[in-house]
Amino acid sequence: MLARGILMLSLAFAFAAGTGGAALPPSFQKAEKAPVKDDPKIPALLKDLAGVVKERKGERDEEGIRLLDDLADRFPKLNPKQRKLVLKGVAKVLSARRKPTKVGLLLAASEALSGFGEDGAKALAKVVKDRRFRDKEWMLFRAQVVRHLGKPASDAQVKLLLELALRDRFDQVRVAAGEALGHYAKKKEKLRKEIAGKLIKEMSAIYNQSRANLDPVDQTRKIYEDRYAAIQDSWMRTLAKLTGQSFREPLLWERWFNNNKKKRWDKHGWGGPGPGVRKKKSKG
Repeated sequence: MLARGILMLSLAFAFAAGTGGAALPPSFQKAEKAPVKDDPKIPALLKDLAGVVKERKGERDEEGIRLLDDLADRFPKLNPKQRKLVLKGVAKVLSARRKPTKVGLLLAASEALSGFGEDGAKALAKVVKDRRFRDKEWMLFRAQVVRHLGKPASDAQVKLLLELALRDRFDQVRVAAGEALGHYAKKKEKLRKEIAGKLIKEMSAIYNQSRANLDPVDQTRKIYEDRYAAIQDSWMRTLAKLTGQSFREPLLWERWFNNNKKKRWDKHGWGGPGPGVRKKKSKG
């Protein structure tokens, strides 16, 4: 069998040489991958979903959620043309007029988009920036969309997520953004350092402000006390994912980062993307 295989290969090389390097016979060519055919159910699913969006009373929202689940399940197996159509159709759901107390359909669309990669992240970023959702009544919905925005771990959305974590006026959105940045734990060391450094700096500033004035009726101090209480758990979990460390005090995080920010985190096994890279503690 081996001798026969060698003979066949020799003949193939001889054929190629005799034809000036032309393509090998079909039997020796690597079979091209057949193009993915259209999913015949996609047009009907998108049409039904559009009908749900137009129905403003929300009476068909449960149906819409089921349609979104079906589309999300089919998405990975679709060809590029149908993926584009599904992305557009699902993103359109987030333009549906619903009350802040009835956002199940919108959240289902947001979650679906979080599984659509870079393009899904772009669509979610538009929702996060949308002025319709800036008021307090939409705070919890917007916070959940921010969580979904982190799932694709798109490098293009790091700036927005950091801006939300560090500057948003609602603590719940800050919490969500910090949590979302935990999805970047397998990114390159440089990006992990950038995210960790900014979160640690802001967390320390918030903590220090919460302890700056011992007057119990100081409203400014109360704002920072509440903010630190809100962010500390989610931000520290994210920092643990990014760095492989585990501290419970801002001062310890700050000290560790200042002592180790110029070191090779991946080399030391402090978080990171590589297989076999282990999380281990370092000396603060």
